[in-house]
Amino acid sequence: DRRLAKKLLVELLDATPKDSRILRRLSRMEVEEGNISGARQILQNGIRRNPDDANLLHGLATLEAKHGGVDAARGLYKEAIRSDPSQPNAYHALGTMEHSRGNIRVATAVLRHGIKHCPTNHRLHHALGDLYREAQMLDLSELAY
Repeated sequence: DRRLAKKLLVELLDATPKDSRILRRLSRMEVEEGNISGARQILQNGIRRNPDDANLLHGLATLEAKHGGVDAARGLYKEAIRSDPSQPNAYHALGTMEHSRGNIRVATAVLRHGIKHCPTNHRLHHALGDLYREAQMLDLSELAY
């Protein structure tokens, strides 16, 4: 029952107001119900309370990338990276978004920067390897993988 799940998540949020995972889950539930503006509002309110929360910034960036605009997403991913350079998801999302838009140099720089800060993250290595492979830079692709 979705209504019960939301009620329990709101109660949990009251008990742990800084847990951004709860806000992200509530936001995803709103998206699943087609309420994009409600999802956006949940994340924006969380960011107002915790402006340096990389998880919330990443969540809002992902929402904007899918339902808002690339420029807004780009800025939010960069904010998430500034807020927590050791969080690989924002590097990956920004790098793959730029790659998909044909911004290869930017994507390469973002992914390499991510690997510098998160050297053991396999998703970053894989995304960079894919980028190099598509560019027919097979020697670099092999190294990235």
